[in-house]
Amino acid sequence: MSTRAATFSPARSAAADLKIEMLIVYAMAVATQIFLPCLAKFSALDPTADAAGSQGSSTAQLIWGIAYAGAAIRLFTLRDSIRPILSGTLWLWAFVGTMLLSFVWSVEPHTSFVESVELLGTTIVGLYLATRFTLPQFLQIMTWTFGTIAVASILLVVAAPGHGRDAYGGGAWCGIFVEKNELGRAMALGTISAAATLVNGGLGRFRYAVVGVLALSIALLIGSNSMTATVDCVAVVTLGLVGLLCRSERFGLAARIGAGALIVTAALAYFAVGFSADFSALGREGNLTGRTDFWPYVQTAIGDRPILGYGYDAFFPSEIGKSYMIGYLEQSGGWSPFHAHNSTLQICLDAGYVGLAMLAVTLILGLWRSSRYFARERMRCAVWPLMIVAYLIFGSYTETYLGNYNTLDWIFFTAALVYPLRDRMRLAPPGTRRAQP
Repeated sequence: MSTRAATFSPARSAAADLKIEMLIVYAMAVATQIFLPCLAKFSALDPTADAAGSQGSSTAQLIWGIAYAGAAIRLFTLRDSIRPILSGTLWLWAFVGTMLLSFVWSVEPHTSFVESVELLGTTIVGLYLATRFTLPQFLQIMTWTFGTIAVASILLVVAAPGHGRDAYGGGAWCGIFVEKNELGRAMALGTISAAATLVNGGLGRFRYAVVGVLALSIALLIGSNSMTATVDCVAVVTLGLVGLLCRSERFGLAARIGAGALIVTAALAYFAVGFSADFSALGREGNLTGRTDFWPYVQTAIGDRPILGYGYDAFFPSEIGKSYMIGYLEQSGGWSPFHAHNSTLQICLDAGYVGLAMLAVTLILGLWRSSRYFARERMRCAVWPLMIVAYLIFGSYTETYLGNYNTLDWIFFTAALVYPLRDRMRLAPPGTRRAQP
């Protein structure tokens, strides 16, 4: 009888349920992060698929809709756990709510409404993941996901370079994605997550798999030749390692002195050269691959509607947007960007200075809380939220990372905001009861 009781104990049942739920999340991650990019790359049956992982296709909306619904239903069962978290992330929800309301003043109301609902759904997915799983569990799922992306991409690069590399097999690596920057972005996040998983320890034999994922992610990141993702990733991983050294009892003092000197040097360098440095040393043009050529047109548009902007994701596909960009279209031979390639400019286009102010407050709170979380928590993977917030801020100068629906960028950002709150409140794992004092 005791054996049977042990076999069917609540603890074992909860552990089995957790593993099943982790596998379900992994399956959804494969669907959204591997199947949809492959669909955009190969399928001629879905003509609406685009270079952003087929975000606008009906297939993508269906798959992501399932993810939204599943996360929302599961959050309802965890409602007691999320109430304090919701109160601690009011600025995030105010930002998302502003994007939802932007269809009222949008130049493309239908586009703004549909895509802002998708932004809400993406935020709900991030909230669910950070509420349901501990940070080590979340990083384990992400390691599986990025490992699968890396293996699929490297196979395509090696076995079918005509599809796995740009320029019909002679250019930078793009793997399962349509273009190289998407691969670079994914592998930068994979490198950060695998590194955080590895330094946390306690992996047993799983550590060899994590080392493999880390090695593949770095190789693919280099092969993608995505300068934004590469430089951003190196900076953030360095930040994480320095932070860990600063916490070390043995090297802490020396690391803190060195970090302080590095910050002062960087500040002096910034005030000396700003963003006018010569990018040729990094193998890039001074105009940031054409970005600075169209930014003045975007800034003119922002100046004409500075308070609330043009509606979420509505500027570039609208006729008004095309009229502002006509000078650049003539200059570039008819090519037009799909987004601003700068998070600040994009948010100003979407919701003006109102939206930008809400996001700025959210970022400041995110940096503060993630820094305190890392300083307070004993587990070394607690550096991950700080690394993610820093990564998204650094990369936002040349890419649109923040406020982007149906992306791991925004899911990770939401999770990075929630984990410091979740662990500060010492929430009990769902399905368990706290021990009575």
